[in-house]
Amino acid sequence: MIKLIKEILHESNELSTGIFWYDTFEEKLIVISKYCDLGGNSNNISDYNAKSGLTYNHKNSWNDIKQEYKQYR
Repeated sequence: MIKLIKEILHESNELSTGIFWYDTFEEKLIVISKYCDLGGNSNNISDYNAKSGLTYNHKNSWNDIKQEYKQYR
């Protein structure tokens, strides 16, 4: 099974890295992501908000989502 997953990932052109939450009321994922290579590296890191500047921070990102979408306030 792991070998099959690795083969699928290697063939995919739509790999992404990021963070997510699960909305239990609407039964959907809330995702913030960027396309990346097999190592999880993205060419565009301009909007990452973690202190390191290399990833997203869940708490900071959730505050941004709450401001944009009323249903999550």
